[in-house]
Amino acid sequence: MITAVLILHNEYVRLGLESFKNEVLKINGVASAGSTSMVPGEGYLFNTATRPEGFAQDQTFRMEHFLVDYGYLDSLKIKVTKGRGFSQEILTDKTNAIMINETAAAKLEWDDPVGRIIDINWYDATRPSKKIIIGVFADIHQRSLYSVVEPTFIQYISDEGPIENRARRLTLRLETKDTAGTLNQIEGLWKETYPHIPFYYFFLDEFFLSQHRAEEKLGGIFRAFAVLAVLIGCVGLFGLVSFMAEKRTREIGIRKVLGSPVRSIVALLCRQFLFLVIISNVIAWPVAFLAGKKWLQNFPYAADIKLSIFIITAALTFVLAGITVGYKSLKAAHANPVDTLRYE
Repeated sequence: MITAVLILHNEYVRLGLESFKNEVLKINGVASAGSTSMVPGEGYLFNTATRPEGFAQDQTFRMEHFLVDYGYLDSLKIKVTKGRGFSQEILTDKTNAIMINETAAAKLEWDDPVGRIIDINWYDATRPSKKIIIGVFADIHQRSLYSVVEPTFIQYISDEGPIENRARRLTLRLETKDTAGTLNQIEGLWKETYPHIPFYYFFLDEFFLSQHRAEEKLGGIFRAFAVLAVLIGCVGLFGLVSFMAEKRTREIGIRKVLGSPVRSIVALLCRQFLFLVIISNVIAWPVAFLAGKKWLQNFPYAADIKLSIFIITAALTFVLAGITVGYKSLKAAHANPVDTLRYE
């Protein structure tokens, strides 16, 4: 079973979208559907001054907001942590209710936000300003990961009234073994319902990740240069060991004649190179740590740089250096002492 979130969007389709949603839910593989004014990853959000319950008359609390219907939270599997979500059966949810996110609940410092009233300063004076909080939903990244999650509320999207207040996006949760087949059925229904309007869609995970393509490209460049640097380093090590082995050919031969075991000769040749690997790691660790910290400062939710990354990197450098140095050292150590003593 493949699960995916499909977004249908067209700025010209705002009338009749509710009817289309009801029809698309009949298609096998469409688990749930929800209308919304925007989806996670879209940078633009409404930002409105509000006056939550208990605030002074001249005190405001700015909140971002967007519009959804009763199917939106389920389509994106957004958890309701307190209270409830919007209900199709409760008619007052369409006019008097809002939900807030966990960040808003934390900043308002209410023990239980459910049932509290928020007065919203709408630009349209005809819209009801006092809204009752019916639930709290888990924080979602409505913007990219470059932005922190702001206090946000959502309200029920209208399927009546001015067209600018209606849904712009239709969110479909697909749970099917044949995503392509389900998509074809959805497209067929769209063309049947809106024969003169193009069928535009995208998958939410791809859309959200597309905002961080720069980081993916940067990561690819770093990986390519890292591999290239390792290869150049290994070639350099191999050449240096070859030079040292050739330079100490007579010494190796004498040691073998005097009874030195192969492992002793290999250790003699490897010791100084592995010591250099230790020094290089000691120098590189602080530089890599500071550079990584500096880069991660661009993200408000940066991951910690763990010590295990440096330990694994050091282990890999030792393994690669050991293989490179060890191969040539073993070859030199196994050489016939008669040939090595005749070298000079």
